[in-house]
Amino acid sequence: ILGSAGFDLYDIIVRLLKGADASKIESANDLLDTLAEAVTVDASREQLDDLSLTLDVLGQARNQQSQALEFQKCLTVGIYALPIIEGINVSVETIQSTLDGLPSRLSVDQSDGRTCLAQTDVISRVGQDLTTTIQEVGDISERIAQVNEIISKCSLIADSETSSNVNVLTTRVASVIAQADRGCVVPDSGQLGGRILPSCMTSFVASTATTARSGDGLVAGCEIFVNCAQGGCF
Repeated sequence: ILGSAGFDLYDIIVRLLKGADASKIESANDLLDTLAEAVTVDASREQLDDLSLTLDVLGQARNQQSQALEFQKCLTVGIYALPIIEGINVSVETIQSTLDGLPSRLSVDQSDGRTCLAQTDVISRVGQDLTTTIQEVGDISERIAQVNEIISKCSLIADSETSSNVNVLTTRVASVIAQADRGCVVPDSGQLGGRILPSCMTSFVASTATTARSGDGLVAGCEIFVNCAQGGCF
């Protein structure tokens, strides 16, 4: 599955060994740290789907207690996590630029920074663009729960003693969930970090919040939009 999706596992392992002292890769925790340093993975939605399928297949293997199987899961989830984390990072930048552009698109009243003076059809068009952006963010962010379920165990899997350190990928995934998984409620002030959401866009944001639940371990696109606009999710 990895091969058909365009991920050459042999090439990735070679890059890992060239990018790090191979003698130091003794645990899944070490492996994920090395992946983060040595491998850059770009992936389309179809490739991400294949990586997700690979994890599902590994999850159905007969001997789930096998240390070798767990190591393979950690390698695969690391490859999966890299483009997801990068995708969320890019999404936050998109959100910030989108918020920066809303005042001029909506002819926001400069006296209060929130009231939209644009025509109704303009507001509707801009609102639809906004909901599309949030939905696209969700296509990436909603995958973080599957990653977290597996990657959170990887720092505990070692050939010798369990490492007390937490690898960088696990830390990044945990940070996104901790900061973003807080529901999707726009403050009355419209303040999202250092930016303000025009009042006429609040209902459009709310329409994307149907699956957003604070503390459920899932990260909806709306939660990234509202809680990560300040860029603090990493």
